[in-house]
Amino acid sequence: MTMYLIGALTGALLLLLMVPLGHRYIGWYLSACGGMDTESYLLLMQSAVTGFQIFWGVLMGLFGAAYLFRPEA
Repeated sequence: MTMYLIGALTGALLLLLMVPLGHRYIGWYLSACGGMDTESYLLLMQSAVTGFQIFWGVLMGLFGAAYLFRPEA
């Protein structure tokens, strides 16, 4: 039961950290590819952050709903 709460809180924390994680992801991408123009960089960064936010938001919602609707033991 507490696993649901921990999952929801972890999802919420990761949602707050998405911009730094997206920036780090773009840094890894740039080091692998060697560089890109500014417009592509900004577009890729926005896409990465949005994708991470959607993924962790859904995960947080699932864990939160599981915690709220858990059977009482």
